[in-house]
Amino acid sequence: PADLSLNGDGVRIAVIDSGVDPNNPDLQSTRICEGYDYTANSTEMSDSVYHGTKVIQLIAGDCNSTGLAGMAPAAEIDPLKCFSSSPPLSESFPFQDYAP
Repeated sequence: PADLSLNGDGVRIAVIDSGVDPNNPDLQSTRICEGYDYTANSTEMSDSVYHGTKVIQLIAGDCNSTGLAGMAPAAEIDPLKCFSSSPPLSESFPFQDYAP
């Protein structure tokens, strides 16, 4: 059986995607770190295609009566926006040189 006490507490997860909508009702108690928008060289976060927002909901969305409940609701999320629309398959990620 699954250990339901595992909720992501103490875990920080980087989500490399289209950003995050911080006003999404299912993310109001989610621990979203400052993150970075590589498409605009900014720390201001948005998500025009909502793919990153949905991914973050699946990972750490609030356990409320609407939308998606995340698998690790106590995890910290570090949103890294690398595209603002669907990227072509040949597009390289702008932060590829930062990988350890």
